[in-house]
Amino acid sequence: MAPPPPSPSPSPASGAQYAHQFLNTALSQRGPSALPYAEDVKWLIRNHLVALADAFPSLHPKAALFTHNDGRAAHLLQADGTIPIHHAGASYNLPAVLWLPEPYPRSPPLVFLSPTRDMVIKPHHPLVDRSGLVANAPYLRSWVFPSSNLVDLVRSLSHLFPASPQLAARPPPTEDPAEVYKRNAIAKLVDMAYADAATLRPARETEVDTLFAMQATLRSRGEVVSDGVRKMGEEKEALERRLQDVMMATDLMEAWVMENTKGAAGDTEADEAIETADVLSKQMLECTAADLALEDTIYALDKAIQEGSVPFDGYLRSVRALAREQFFQRVLSTKVNKAQQQAQVARMAARAPQCQARIDNVEPPSEAVDGAIAAGPEADAAVEQQPLPVRQLGLFMKITINHLQLDCCFQAIVLVQLCSSAG
Repeated sequence: MAPPPPSPSPSPASGAQYAHQFLNTALSQRGPSALPYAEDVKWLIRNHLVALADAFPSLHPKAALFTHNDGRAAHLLQADGTIPIHHAGASYNLPAVLWLPEPYPRSPPLVFLSPTRDMVIKPHHPLVDRSGLVANAPYLRSWVFPSSNLVDLVRSLSHLFPASPQLAARPPPTEDPAEVYKRNAIAKLVDMAYADAATLRPARETEVDTLFAMQATLRSRGEVVSDGVRKMGEEKEALERRLQDVMMATDLMEAWVMENTKGAAGDTEADEAIETADVLSKQMLECTAADLALEDTIYALDKAIQEGSVPFDGYLRSVRALAREQFFQRVLSTKVNKAQQQAQVARMAARAPQCQARIDNVEPPSEAVDGAIAAGPEADAAVEQQPLPVRQLGLFMKITINHLQLDCCFQAIVLVQLCSSAG
């Protein structure tokens, strides 16, 4: 049974005061951190350790992790320090650790000797085994609860240990003859190697000089080869650039030929045969097409969810994404429509002076035409009875007036929309 190495203990001002403070804290803990001792003996354990600290200040109580022979680990109390002994008229301090197992004080403590680096436990000792456990001490064998205590145990050990010393100085390491022979043989081989190296050094130096000269020649030739490779690389890059220019020109010519021969071959696409009047109309056409395509996709998803072809979560994610995209397309379509209306208003405003000039240059219509314009649909029959030039002039003026009225209404609607959007 081997205990873990003891942790360094604090240096208290007074052994009894430190023991009181530490034991009051350690033995009062509850829950998972409580020490594994019976509640009815914790006060007795505290008194034993306090009395030990009073009698032997070199032994300090502490808690540490102890590993049993079966592998179990537990936090136990211990008294760590030295036991004073007297031998041959001199005083010594024997390093030791007193562990208090779980059934303590109904069973004796475990006493371990912890020798220093320069000391070893004597083999085949009658009281101490190889691990340092004091197993055959008379006081431990005759332990009786509740009369036995730690103070009497340490006193009996301090009188028992000098009669049969347990620790001895570690003997100096002895040299193995085989190691000495090996070391001497290695030294002899090293000397022989140095002698051979001194003999072969002149020839090897000459060979090294020859190799250095050859290296210089190869380096100069390598520079020439590198320069040639660099020039060839530059020429290759120039040729590749020319090849790219030729390929670009070839592509342009092929594209021109295909574009100019497509109509003749009858391969014109239906979408390319009809073009919109301006950019806004093309953008409006694309937005409308995208909106309708998204509407068809959502309708197909509705049919699929009704038939159970798609999962509900996937349907919701897809419809959410499609609705978001459809919303963006409709917003863009609204903006394009507003831009088209503004452009139409600008064109109509630009054509207004020309229309006014044409109206000023037209001769006044007859009274029948004035009556038809003023009376509206009821006077159309009167206009039809007039000659053809007069009927044409009356129809032109009626259309012009209606167009101007619609233009004013449209401008008012646009102005209201702009004001509402600005608000």
